[in-house]
Amino acid sequence: MTSVNSKAWESLVNRLKSLKSFRLHTGNINNYVELKMKRFKSSSEELVACLDVQFSNLNENIKVSDNGTLLLSAKDDPLTHDRDDLKITLKVFLNEFSINEVDSAIAAILDELKVDSIEQLIIDFPHSGDDEVDNVW
Repeated sequence: MTSVNSKAWESLVNRLKSLKSFRLHTGNINNYVELKMKRFKSSSEELVACLDVQFSNLNENIKVSDNGTLLLSAKDDPLTHDRDDLKITLKVFLNEFSINEVDSAIAAILDELKVDSIEQLIIDFPHSGDDEVDNVW
């Protein structure tokens, strides 16, 4: 990970420790050329790269919403576009298979973006470890 504001990081970790679960909202990754133009070997590599970019600019006053969403992207100067010109894609990384978590992520993004639908949903399902695969064979 790149250099992170240690006070901001400590503050964030302390807030997240008290939560049963939380959701990371990274914002529009198309705003980051280094993420948009790179081909990642896996979804895990993509997520790590995205978080690396976001955490390198971590603000000490970052907020965790009541529903457990941590908004990592800057929302100070939101761009407004006609909804017909937008294609909204939600990518959900699951650490365990749970349809409730998928539903919750969709509901949270609809609320965050103040829209009633998304065009595309991409789900990165949890991966079993290599040991587990070997045992099956």
